[in-house]
Amino acid sequence: MQTRYCWGVLAVCGVLVPANYPVVANAEQVSASTKADRTDAFSNPRDSANWFSKDQSIDEQPYLFKSDSLEMFYKNLDESRKSLHEATGLKYGFMHSHLFQAATDSLPDQDHVGFATITALYGQWDLLNTGTATAGQINFGVEARWGYGDLLTPSELGFAGIGSATGTADPYGATDPAIVLREVFWRQGSPEAGWSYRIGKITTDRLLGTSDFIDPVSLGFPVGSQGASSIALPDSGLGMAAAVYPNDRFRMGVVISDANGDRTNFGDIGKGDLFKAIEFQAQIIPQFTENAGFSTFTLWHSDGTSDRQPMGSSTGADGWGFFVKLEQELTPDGQNIGIVRFGKSYDGAAVYKAQASVRYVRVDPPDPFDLSDDRFGIALSWVDPVGNTTGRGEYSVDTFYRFNLFQKIETSVGYQAIFDPVFNPYDDFISVFSLRLTQFL
Repeated sequence: MQTRYCWGVLAVCGVLVPANYPVVANAEQVSASTKADRTDAFSNPRDSANWFSKDQSIDEQPYLFKSDSLEMFYKNLDESRKSLHEATGLKYGFMHSHLFQAATDSLPDQDHVGFATITALYGQWDLLNTGTATAGQINFGVEARWGYGDLLTPSELGFAGIGSATGTADPYGATDPAIVLREVFWRQGSPEAGWSYRIGKITTDRLLGTSDFIDPVSLGFPVGSQGASSIALPDSGLGMAAAVYPNDRFRMGVVISDANGDRTNFGDIGKGDLFKAIEFQAQIIPQFTENAGFSTFTLWHSDGTSDRQPMGSSTGADGWGFFVKLEQELTPDGQNIGIVRFGKSYDGAAVYKAQASVRYVRVDPPDPFDLSDDRFGIALSWVDPVGNTTGRGEYSVDTFYRFNLFQKIETSVGYQAIFDPVFNPYDDFISVFSLRLTQFL
């Protein structure tokens, strides 16, 4: 491939041959409790275009402890937001999340615990064709991330504290400044309309190879298991994305973004360094329910950053690569999901030269409290990072269990076993324990 050339990014997700598959009697109920009616299927659940569908699904989920005072607070808040939306077309929501992690070992002179907090404000201002499939709105997201004193953040714990290429958590790291305008863009269209697009300051890692069952704030934890760092994804920056949805099992889309993107500002797109990707999405095997997402194939190229310094999961170098995700329901009730991912980067453009993972997620596992929207997941991951001089890859097994502690408050516990951390010559095996509280308002 030629350096600094520009080609469009197409994402295709498709219906191959219609087929009649058995659907269990409670499939609609299972689907309703697990998957929100997302406004943009060409993005993940944390994307600001999908935020309010997720927020409503959280409101409908059962929870372990009932609090009358919390319920009254949420009711009053929801009524005030409804009135604001009816009067102005503006919606807003909050996410507040704490993560504490502890490792059994660390590098010399490094701490073995990490703690950080993320707070986000999401907004959507309906301005055009409101309530229709071709509605247009301004979407925005403001985020704040910070650590505590001399403690490592979980993002630092994995890489600097342990010397692991897989990492222990993302995106729980401090930013400077602490509060940033993460994204703001105009978006119009929907899967029902058959097309959608966005233009403005966008976040590419929320658009490519996504899944409802891969979310580092609500589900699993490690970077190598949750992220796609074999793609040289830039940080949030100016760009555009477009998608076409010919039918229920076929989609196409485009993503082009500033390779110098920086969440703390608007980057420097005038230098002409671009990130481009083409993604093909398909339901290879017809689904039993609507719980599982689409399988994807992503082909990408990055011009690299103008100063050749790392940004996002880009090393700053010019290069290209591909990423594959296979996602499928394993049982007719839609409660067991399997996901296989593999990515490879060439020319040293991404922080991972290669990565692979196999993931199993169980929706509504058996529990003594009869919760119907909890999650259990386990993943086996392998990564080969840039700068690896050991000649070996790093393996990791991570598992989590997530349940709703109070209304709109999720609790997650997790365990990760790291084998042969690439940048740690002292330890062959390290365990990491995680506790996370996430509130949606």
